[in-house]
Amino acid sequence: MAATRAAEDSEDTRIPLDGQRARQAASRAAESPERRQGRRVHDRARHAASRAAESPEQRQGRRKEDRARHAATRGAEDPIQRRTRSEDQRRRQAASRAAQWTFMEGEAFRYDPANNYDSHPQLYIGQMSDVCPYCNALKWHAETRGMCCSGGKVKLPELQPPPEPLESLIGPTSFEALRTVNIQICATFREACQLHGLLEDDQQWDATMSEAAAAQSPARLRNLFAIILAVCGPSNPKQLWESYKESLT
Repeated sequence: MAATRAAEDSEDTRIPLDGQRARQAASRAAESPERRQGRRVHDRARHAASRAAESPEQRQGRRKEDRARHAATRGAEDPIQRRTRSEDQRRRQAASRAAQWTFMEGEAFRYDPANNYDSHPQLYIGQMSDVCPYCNALKWHAETRGMCCSGGKVKLPELQPPPEPLESLIGPTSFEALRTVNIQICATFREACQLHGLLEDDQQWDATMSEAAAAQSPARLRNLFAIILAVCGPSNPKQLWESYKESLT
């Protein structure tokens, strides 16, 4: 048989192969779902056993032959066949990726706060612990390489501090600068906020105390002052006390 096949030309070889493929396609088309599943399980087991028994040299040779066969097949494709194959491949990849997320279908309508969704391996992306050796950017472990600087090909100059007076206008650079208002250093941050107009003044509490001092006894005035301190939070309680301490006693 080997001598007969060796004597065959390409046409003689193609005709039996085409007939074999047609018979195989007809046989598989007539399969029941159970038989098809059993055949696929048997084929996977046979392939796994065959590859497990391979030596490193045999594995390398098989992969080399597979690459050569695929390259020859793709090289013989016309543009329509190439486009059809690419579309089929994208369709299979999309279906495979969609199948991985079927467990989350409608999960938003069944949200359970007791479930730790972050711990699921398909949802947890980990920490940004990988550091790019070229630009020192922090990256996730599964992040595509080269997304930050294209493997060192993109190099940006370091950001220089802005010139004066722009740098001073950007913001304070120390805690002392935070307490500085019009070149004067305030004793507290609260005082600096008051001078900047960021806090409400005590005008309304001053008016309240003034009105009460004209009609209420010192005991009631002290009670009102205590309520203002405890509930209203005046910005400068000491000054409010100094203004009405004689009426409070």
